[in-house]
Amino acid sequence: MIIKFIIETVITCILFTLFTIPYLLKNPLAWFYDYPVEVQEHMRSLLQYEGKIPTKKHSDIKKKLLAFVVCLILFAAITYYSGATTFDMVKEYENPKIHWIGFFKGSIIGIVFALLVGCLIALLSVITA
Repeated sequence: MIIKFIIETVITCILFTLFTIPYLLKNPLAWFYDYPVEVQEHMRSLLQYEGKIPTKKHSDIKKKLLAFVVCLILFAAITYYSGATTFDMVKEYENPKIHWIGFFKGSIIGIVFALLVGCLIALLSVITA
Protein backbone atom coordinates (compact mmCIF):
# COMPACT_ATOMS: atom_id res chain seq x y z
CA MET A 1 0.00 0.00 0.00
CA ILE A 2 2.87 2.38 0.78
CA ILE A 3 4.44 1.66 -2.61
CA LYS A 4 1.14 2.55 -4.31
CA PHE A 5 1.00 5.80 -2.31
CA ILE A 6 4.57 6.70 -3.29
CA ILE A 7 3.92 5.96 -6.97
CA GLU A 8 0.72 8.04 -6.96
CA THR A 9 2.50 10.90 -5.20
CA VAL A 10 5.34 10.90 -7.72
CA ILE A 11 2.89 10.78 -10.64
CA THR A 12 0.90 13.67 -9.15
CA CYS A 13 4.05 15.77 -8.72
CA ILE A 14 5.12 15.02 -12.29
CA LEU A 15 1.69 15.95 -13.65
CA PHE A 16 1.63 19.18 -11.66
CA THR A 17 5.11 20.07 -12.89
CA LEU A 18 4.18 19.30 -16.50
CA PHE A 19 1.07 21.43 -16.09
CA THR A 20 2.94 24.48 -14.74
CA ILE A 21 6.12 24.44 -16.85
CA PRO A 22 4.54 25.74 -20.08
CA TYR A 23 2.92 28.60 -18.18
CA LEU A 24 6.19 29.57 -16.50
CA LEU A 25 8.15 29.26 -19.75
CA LYS A 26 5.71 31.63 -21.41
CA ASN A 27 5.76 34.12 -18.52
CA PRO A 28 8.58 33.50 -16.02
CA LEU A 29 7.53 36.44 -13.85
CA ALA A 30 3.92 35.30 -13.54
CA TRP A 31 4.46 34.19 -9.95
CA PHE A 32 6.63 37.16 -9.02
CA TYR A 33 4.36 38.15 -6.12
CA ASP A 34 4.47 34.62 -4.69
CA TYR A 35 8.13 35.13 -3.77
CA PRO A 36 9.12 36.58 -0.38
CA VAL A 37 9.20 40.38 -0.22
CA GLU A 38 13.00 40.39 0.12
CA VAL A 39 13.36 38.41 -3.13
CA GLN A 40 10.92 40.73 -4.90
CA GLU A 41 12.92 43.77 -3.77
CA HIS A 42 16.18 42.20 -4.95
CA MET A 43 14.66 41.32 -8.33
CA ARG A 44 13.39 44.91 -8.70
CA SER A 45 16.96 46.15 -8.21
CA LEU A 46 18.33 44.00 -11.04
CA LEU A 47 18.61 45.66 -14.44
CA GLN A 48 17.55 42.51 -16.32
CA TYR A 49 14.06 42.77 -14.81
CA GLU A 50 13.60 46.49 -15.32
CA GLY A 51 10.22 47.14 -16.94
CA LYS A 52 9.31 43.43 -16.96
CA ILE A 53 7.89 42.99 -13.46
CA PRO A 54 4.08 42.94 -13.39
CA THR A 55 2.59 46.01 -11.75
CA LYS A 56 -0.55 44.39 -10.37
CA LYS A 57 -0.24 41.80 -7.64
CA HIS A 58 -3.45 40.06 -8.67
CA SER A 59 -3.03 40.35 -12.44
CA ASP A 60 -2.97 36.57 -12.96
CA ILE A 61 -5.51 35.56 -10.31
CA LYS A 62 -7.97 34.24 -12.92
CA LYS A 63 -5.31 32.05 -14.53
CA LYS A 64 -4.13 30.76 -11.17
CA LEU A 65 -7.69 30.04 -10.08
CA LEU A 66 -8.33 28.13 -13.31
CA ALA A 67 -5.11 26.14 -12.82
CA PHE A 68 -6.15 25.39 -9.23
CA VAL A 69 -9.57 24.11 -10.30
CA VAL A 70 -8.13 22.01 -13.14
CA CYS A 71 -5.50 20.47 -10.83
CA LEU A 72 -8.12 19.85 -8.16
CA ILE A 73 -10.39 17.99 -10.59
CA LEU A 74 -7.49 16.11 -12.20
CA PHE A 75 -5.96 14.95 -8.92
CA ALA A 76 -9.34 14.08 -7.40
CA ALA A 77 -10.11 11.94 -10.47
CA ILE A 78 -6.74 10.21 -10.27
CA THR A 79 -7.25 9.50 -6.58
CA TYR A 80 -10.80 8.26 -7.07
CA TYR A 81 -9.96 5.96 -9.98
CA SER A 82 -6.96 4.55 -8.13
CA GLY A 83 -9.42 3.13 -5.61
CA ALA A 84 -8.95 5.60 -2.77
CA THR A 85 -12.61 6.39 -2.12
CA THR A 86 -12.54 6.29 1.68
CA PHE A 87 -10.11 6.94 4.50
CA ASP A 88 -9.53 3.58 6.24
CA MET A 89 -8.54 3.05 9.87
CA VAL A 90 -10.29 6.19 11.18
CA LYS A 91 -10.70 4.56 14.62
CA GLU A 92 -6.96 3.83 14.81
CA TYR A 93 -6.01 7.37 13.84
CA GLU A 94 -8.38 8.86 16.40
CA ASN A 95 -6.83 6.79 19.21
CA PRO A 96 -4.36 9.09 21.02
CA LYS A 97 -2.72 6.24 23.01
CA ILE A 98 0.21 5.83 20.61
CA HIS A 99 0.87 9.57 20.69
CA TRP A 100 0.93 9.66 24.49
CA ILE A 101 3.29 6.68 24.60
CA GLY A 102 5.58 8.42 22.11
CA PHE A 103 5.38 11.64 24.13
CA PHE A 104 6.44 9.90 27.34
CA LYS A 105 9.24 7.95 25.63
CA GLY A 106 10.53 11.13 24.01
CA SER A 107 10.31 13.03 27.28
CA ILE A 108 12.30 10.39 29.16
CA ILE A 109 14.94 10.24 26.42
CA GLY A 110 15.12 14.05 26.38
CA ILE A 111 15.50 14.28 30.17
CA VAL A 112 18.24 11.61 30.25
CA PHE A 113 20.03 13.33 27.36
CA ALA A 114 19.79 16.75 29.05
CA LEU A 115 21.12 15.29 32.32
CA LEU A 116 24.07 13.68 30.50
CA VAL A 117 24.89 16.95 28.72
CA GLY A 118 24.63 18.83 32.02
CA CYS A 119 26.92 16.33 33.74
CA LEU A 120 29.48 16.57 30.92
CA ILE A 121 29.46 20.37 31.07
CA ALA A 122 29.86 20.30 34.85
CA LEU A 123 32.69 17.76 34.55
CA LEU A 124 34.44 19.83 31.86
CA SER A 125 34.17 22.99 33.96
CA VAL A 126 35.74 21.19 36.93
CA ILE A 127 38.53 19.72 34.80
CA THR A 128 39.35 23.00 33.05
CA ALA A 129 39.19 25.13 36.24
